[in-house]
Amino acid sequence: MLRSMKAAPWAFVVFGMLAAPAPSLAEDLSSYRSFRIGTSLATVAAQVQMDTTKAQTFYERPGLIQQFTWWPDNPAGSSQPEALKFLVFTFYKGELCRILVIYDRNRTQGLSADDLIDSISAVYGDTTRPATSIRTGSSLLYGFVDEEKVLARWQDSQSSVNLIRSSYGEGYSLILVSKRLDGLAQEAMTEGARLDVVERPQKEFDRRKREAEVVRANAEKARVVNLPAFRP
Repeated sequence: MLRSMKAAPWAFVVFGMLAAPAPSLAEDLSSYRSFRIGTSLATVAAQVQMDTTKAQTFYERPGLIQQFTWWPDNPAGSSQPEALKFLVFTFYKGELCRILVIYDRNRTQGLSADDLIDSISAVYGDTTRPATSIRTGSSLLYGFVDEEKVLARWQDSQSSVNLIRSSYGEGYSLILVSKRLDGLAQEAMTEGARLDVVERPQKEFDRRKREAEVVRANAEKARVVNLPAFRP
């Protein structure tokens, strides 16, 4: 995976390293830096200079769910160390439906949730603090359902931006979602998981049958060579 990309002009450098937000991006809840919800997989891959074949496919039915991770460069000795550690992009039928932003714990050490909320609000506007949780997407990456409490939420009718703090590593993250696309993706993943369970016995039977056919074919080829040459 290529890990280089020119830094795009954008609204903020996180937490104590924040630049003033660009007016054109203020309260644009569908964007994080130069990435926009709804963008195609090919476009995002081109932005981070990554081959689209590097995207991991988790489900093909009933809707294609793909994901890839991008680690931006953070040059040593930079006067403003990058707080962003990596991004996880999730796509539903080829459209970006969710961005998981993981911040470097070393770059956020000592900062309170209020510190982050104030900084992020400079970009996304007014916030609320709903008593709710959100899926992080770790169920795809690590194979378990992972929900975290929402510390603050910025939202409109189409998108939401959610600040969370991991209960595992205690690091901060942002989750940007398209309410429509992410809702469809969640439904597709639930149905995809159900289909996996239902179809698993038949898939296992088919796999073993294919393996047996390969063994039989190899044995037949070997017999053609070995039988004429065999001497008791």
